[in-house]
Amino acid sequence: MGGHPHDRLVEGDVARGAEETGIAVGEDAPVGRDEPVAKAGWVGRHPARHDDVAVRLWGLWEPPPGGKIDFQEPYRELLELIDRYNVVKICYDPFQLEHFMQRLASRAWASAFDQGAERNIADKTLFDLIRDRRIAHCGPAEIRQHLLHANARITGDSRMRIEKRVERLKVDLAVALAMASRECLRLLL
Repeated sequence: MGGHPHDRLVEGDVARGAEETGIAVGEDAPVGRDEPVAKAGWVGRHPARHDDVAVRLWGLWEPPPGGKIDFQEPYRELLELIDRYNVVKICYDPFQLEHFMQRLASRAWASAFDQGAERNIADKTLFDLIRDRRIAHCGPAEIRQHLLHANARITGDSRMRIEKRVERLKVDLAVALAMASRECLRLLL
């Protein structure tokens, strides 16, 4: 098979049935508020292959030039999506998003995703899903770009860590996708 390994993400019609399917959401944010905040990982089971996962929605919020992110916009959008879809769980990196997610506690099950051992397992799970062509999407260029920015550090048989290939490159969508994919599979959505 030619091309980059990340090209193994399977494209297809994954929107069908998205409103009924249980969805896990992964949220990640960089250290600085002047960098993009990622929301990738509106992940549910594939509509035809239940052992596989499908990226239902994704997003990337960018700060205005020279400015910082106004978290009201992502918050409003997240509430709208929670109302429209069957969001079972939101997992997030607590370092930058704890306050943001605490505001959602009455609307959805949101919990911090361990950024140590659990994150390593999630990152390896995403790698395995891509390698085995068990993750489908509808062509998100932003996710592909963040995957291309990533390197992997092997930390054990079932552990791998997504890291930036170069410090200035962004991998937040890949991290958010890894966390959401892991929760989708773990919760048997």
